[in-house]
Amino acid sequence: VVKQVNLTAVEVSWEGLVTNVECADNFVVKSWPASAPGDYILSPIIPIDTFKWIITSRISRMKFVYQVIAREEKGWNGVEYNKSPKTPFRTDDIKMVEHAVEDEISRVAEVTSINGKSLLIFTTGLLASVISLVAMFN
Repeated sequence: VVKQVNLTAVEVSWEGLVTNVECADNFVVKSWPASAPGDYILSPIIPIDTFKWIITSRISRMKFVYQVIAREEKGWNGVEYNKSPKTPFRTDDIKMVEHAVEDEISRVAEVTSINGKSLLIFTTGLLASVISLVAMFN
């Protein structure tokens, strides 16, 4: 699961998604620009009791692909890699506003329609104008 922290950072989480965690020795997170798979970066080795990693220094609004890799050390036989499905994700200004909505808005006071676009009016006045703008774009 990938979620936006801010315009240049994302959190990759695999908590509750790993089966047979006892077979892995550690994890790494691989990420790359969607348009350039060969330009991937690997996280440092992540301990087996950690199930999320924050990646910073992303280019805002650019689509990246994320993949978690469970590593099992096989001694002389090398390392076995078990890879998650690839998850494409792009940071976005609107996602930042949506996170603010989730964190601060408890209920909708009114739903109105302007030129066929839904306009939501929330009970928290400070964010109402920002949220209204976002709702008008949907």
